[in-house]
Amino acid sequence: MRARRRWIAAFEQTTLTTDQFPIAFSRSSGPGGQNVNKLNTKATVRLELARTTRSDDDEDANDGVQSGSSVDLSPGKRWLPKAVAGDLAAHSPYYVQSSHSVSISSMRHRTAPANAQDALDK
Repeated sequence: MRARRRWIAAFEQTTLTTDQFPIAFSRSSGPGGQNVNKLNTKATVRLELARTTRSDDDEDANDGVQSGSSVDLSPGKRWLPKAVAGDLAAHSPYYVQSSHSVSISSMRHRTAPANAQDALDK
């Protein structure tokens, strides 16, 4: 339990950027006139749990926490503890069972980059 709390504290200090996650853009729904009908501004960020979840053997190494108290989100790195992934799958309203992923969308802003960052902030 202490390791999970340490990992969560480190993750909260980690800055998420748009190049660390696959982002899909599509047309937003709702009012907005011509802008909504023409531009793909809705951003959907997907976290594929199968590709990012560590095995039990990796859990005790260093909890995925770098020396600067942040989580290493390098491409190809399995940084998500198995227990956290299980909690996301069981309790997150953003969990998509068919793809075993967490999918978060944003269409709050009028531009795609702003919506991508907003989805990461969520």
